Amino acid sequence: MDASVLKDILEEHLEKQHPVVAVVAVMGTTEDSAIDPLTEILKIRKNFSKKGLDFSIHADAAWGGYFCSMLREQPQQHYLKPPEDSGFVPRMYLSNYVHDQLSALNQCDTITIDPHKSGFCPYPAGRCATETVR
Repeated sequence: MDASVLKDILEEHLEKQHPVVAVVAVMGTTEDSAIDPLTEILKIRKNFSKKGLDFSIHADAAWGGYFCSMLREQPQQHYLKPPEDSGFVPRMYLSNYVHDQLSALNQCDTITIDPHKSGFCPYPAGRCATETVR
């Protein structure tokens, strides 16, 4: 998502007094693992809310949401030697951008997580999690 284009669209809706129900941020596309600028979208909502245009933010984290389990304090060096007394624990750090976007998921109104994607759960787990309860 291009945050400047989102601002333009929201300005147009505000001017025409058209309601905006939600903005959806994709937190990891299946094909490219692209992550939308959630932190910027949250700032945009705050600014538009002051102008009288408020909306929900939904994070489609079906694919990328499971990477929240990898959020660690970001390293200050490119190479980190594990402590001698702790044994070897593999580490994989996310880029600063991805880390910041995933860290902001708790500020969304709703989030989709799909266990059969990055969660490596059997396919029916995703279907059960998203079915409408009647």
